[in-house]
Amino acid sequence: MELRLVELFLCADQKEAVQAMVEEGLGMEAWHEPISDGRLLVRVLASSGSVEAIMDRLESSFGETEGFRIIVYPVAASVPILREEGRKEGEASAADDDDSAEANEEPGEFERRHRISRAELHGSLSAGVEISYVFVLMSALSAIVAALGIIGDNVAIVIGAMVIAPLLGPNVALSMATTLADAELAGRAIRANILGAAVALAIAIGIGFFVTLDPTVNEIASRTRVGLPDLGLALAAGSAGALAFTSGVSATLIGVMVAVALLPPLVVFGLLLGAGFPALAMSALLLAVTNVICVNLAGVGTFLAQGIRPLDWWEAERARRASIVALVIWIGLLGALVFVITISGGGWGSLQQVVPAP
Repeated sequence: MELRLVELFLCADQKEAVQAMVEEGLGMEAWHEPISDGRLLVRVLASSGSVEAIMDRLESSFGETEGFRIIVYPVAASVPILREEGRKEGEASAADDDDSAEANEEPGEFERRHRISRAELHGSLSAGVEISYVFVLMSALSAIVAALGIIGDNVAIVIGAMVIAPLLGPNVALSMATTLADAELAGRAIRANILGAAVALAIAIGIGFFVTLDPTVNEIASRTRVGLPDLGLALAAGSAGALAFTSGVSATLIGVMVAVALLPPLVVFGLLLGAGFPALAMSALLLAVTNVICVNLAGVGTFLAQGIRPLDWWEAERARRASIVALVIWIGLLGALVFVITISGGGWGSLQQVVPAP
């Protein structure tokens, strides 16, 4: 069980209201004390899965008061050890005999207990769409390494490129923004995705123009055809990426999975375009676009299943409509692409057409 320390700052005249919440069981343990400038500091120790409910309750009660601020810290350890119910190890409680506790949970409570808070998730994803020289450099380096691995038909090098590709954050952030109807986050995620893809594509086209490319090598040929297994991979990658962020675990390995679905087809498209194989290049682009749609579709679906919703009802209604529209669009695009894949036989052109038999 991961723990969080929630700190609440507000005016000291709210002490009685806070005291009532503490007595009702605001978290596992809670303390409050006056600080400078007539303000009150409240600390709440809670499991990561209960933080969102606590924050929503505090914001609903004190969000309009002067000086209101909530800060959440991860807790490495706490002694004595706390159980999920908030009791110290060895203590007994009548709650042990209450078999109906889960049945009485509010709607969405089960989903919240199995993920980090909405605010933590938003903060983590916002950091992943920051455009900086590091983001550009990592995009460029991953494209170079991927291109060299693809040209040399070296799977290990291609996987190495996936490790450094910064593609997970922007794509999962776009799914999150769609789920919450957050236009600002969506704009930043789209800009980061476009910039990362443009850098990788420009480098791949340049490398393809200057090297002798053999389109029959497996790392290229396998990405000039699109099939149902590719759709399954991209859908699984998008769902795994969303789950990695909502669970609060390291997303590095999941990022490799997402990068595998997105970066190699894009690099292959650039290499083939630069080398003068436009028909095969369009097939690789078809795979790349299909994967982008599947990753984002799966991400939105996973966030919805995890109970990610805005706090205020009017924002929740707007987010619900936006999510429905986004799902309809993504599913419509995916259906159109499946139709294109079917009538094109998995892609435009074939190796037999562009590479004469010896």
